Amino acid sequence: MVRFSDIIRLRDKKDAENRQPAPPKQEEGFRLSDSPLFTPANIVSQVIKEPPHKKNEGAEAERYFRAFMERAHETADAIKGNMPITPAPLLSDIHTLLEKGLVDGLYEYAMSRARDAYDPASHAVDVTFTALKIGKAMNYDMKMMMRLGLAAMLENAGMHMIPENILKSTDELSGKDMALIRRHPESGYHILLTLGERYAWLAEAARCVHERVDGSGYPLGLKGERVPELASILSIADTYCAMIAKRPYRDSYLPHEAVRHIAETGRELFLIKPLKAFLNELSIFPVNSHVRLNNGFTGRVISVNRRHPLSPVLEILYDTEGRKTDEGFQIDLVLNPLLHIEECIQPETTAVKEAN
Repeated sequence: MVRFSDIIRLRDKKDAENRQPAPPKQEEGFRLSDSPLFTPANIVSQVIKEPPHKKNEGAEAERYFRAFMERAHETADAIKGNMPITPAPLLSDIHTLLEKGLVDGLYEYAMSRARDAYDPASHAVDVTFTALKIGKAMNYDMKMMMRLGLAAMLENAGMHMIPENILKSTDELSGKDMALIRRHPESGYHILLTLGERYAWLAEAARCVHERVDGSGYPLGLKGERVPELASILSIADTYCAMIAKRPYRDSYLPHEAVRHIAETGRELFLIKPLKAFLNELSIFPVNSHVRLNNGFTGRVISVNRRHPLSPVLEILYDTEGRKTDEGFQIDLVLNPLLHIEECIQPETTAVKEAN
């Protein structure tokens, strides 16, 4: 069995071989007149520039994220090959990230990365960090957080049994194929039942991920409080992560569009407690939202502030003329009260001026 710490150690060794010398530290603050990028005095008189946001934590989050991805693919391969799976390594991984306080960092990294074609294992990792963020907002203790993390990693176990040509099809699925996909909660339920009575709760959570409190879900059509809280958290995380990812048959939603959709429809579909935790935790401008400021800068949300949901930390990508800024230029809107977000924009339109 490959230990999680061994994966990290191997990653660290590879990273050390390729590591570049750290750039010199930048000053924490400067006036607009200090840089040609910020000469228009009538835009704003002063910007407080953040040092690279949690740079060391970000590097650590990346290493752990890659290790989780490897673990997710190992689990997927075992299920596809009808091999036994064991929760122990996954629980060890989850315990490690919780002890290190990496939930926020891993979530931010997961939401910021580029996504390729649909991959159930990759989706499971995204759902895991999103679900843990919701659980953290609900003040879950270590035992419940570990249960939640394990359930999130395995909630889509049944999807690994569906042929890839169906999962990646760009055509409208036939009734037979749709029926096969809708059976994946029951398939996952039976796969996880093989873990024994001790993990019966896990099998039940996987079976109920697509249940909805108004009774419109499947496979059991449960209503109200009959939907387990753990399953409702996974439902919200699964829905959000699915919406912001591109699928063969549709484009992705912008993060703020997905949050708004869940906010508008969620009361009919999810339990209120996890729904409120999700909305409070992700903010109006979720991580990886691309935005335009009132001074014309465009950037990407890299961290949210629960106390100030309208004032996240941004990585500034382009200045008012559409010119790319220096890498690592970040602004905390809490520290810059004269700046505010005017609108969310499509990522591909961020550098329209530069392209022209």
